[in-house]
Amino acid sequence: MRIAQLFVYPVKSCKGIALQEARLDDYSLEFDRMWLLTEGWLVLKAPGVEEELRVRFPREPSQDDSSYPAVVFEESVWAFDEGEEASTWLSKYLYPLHGVRLCVKDTATPRYSDRKYSPDDLKGWSQTAFPDLTPLLVCTAASIPDFDRLIHARNPDLPTLDTLNVRPNIVVEGCYAYAEDRWKVVTLHGCRLMIRCQMPCVDHVAGKMDRTWTTLKTLMSYRHGVDKGVPWQACFALGMAHAKECVGRTVRVGDFVEVVEEGDFESAE
Repeated sequence: MRIAQLFVYPVKSCKGIALQEARLDDYSLEFDRMWLLTEGWLVLKAPGVEEELRVRFPREPSQDDSSYPAVVFEESVWAFDEGEEASTWLSKYLYPLHGVRLCVKDTATPRYSDRKYSPDDLKGWSQTAFPDLTPLLVCTAASIPDFDRLIHARNPDLPTLDTLNVRPNIVVEGCYAYAEDRWKVVTLHGCRLMIRCQMPCVDHVAGKMDRTWTTLKTLMSYRHGVDKGVPWQACFALGMAHAKECVGRTVRVGDFVEVVEEGDFESAE
């Protein structure tokens, strides 16, 4: 098995970027979900907005800087606001929403991965920026077209599901669909099944939501109960945590992936 694709999503819930290689930092693949919208350079572009938004990273702190708690699924994550220029640009594109803020993770304040989903030997070390639960998301290349086939059996008018709808960081080829269901440890270390949110229902190019919820209904029809600990939830792909000794390593498209341990999953509720 090999890595087929790599992605980072610098701003949580916004469009991803395909890469040929990426460095693992303390959180995930470098720059993954370090920014969050609340009510080098990071460069944002949007349809219908001519000018780009450029935000320096790492940011230069000022004397009057202070971080504040941004909320991710009822959890407070400490962050710095990126200022009025970013807010004005985002509010212009997202009109009629007003007062939209862009914030970046305060790296001086740790946010440890959800202990329910962290391998025992990584608890108390593994941390994330703004992902929901785990630092990385992994899926097999064969799972995505199979999911798309089932969606279109219900509603053939929906756009084709592509990799970015599922929002993985690492896509693995050379194995059957949903082989990841039983991966407990791979060469990057440590996996847990990931409960899916509403993001697969979003057309990431048009920025439109499928209000028929066909995608989630399809997922619930054949993927609930995969994780015995949350039998009422639909799971797709793996939430993965990398070991501390992996920090600083570079992963590349074409790298071999080895499954070290397999087994059934039962997340603690």
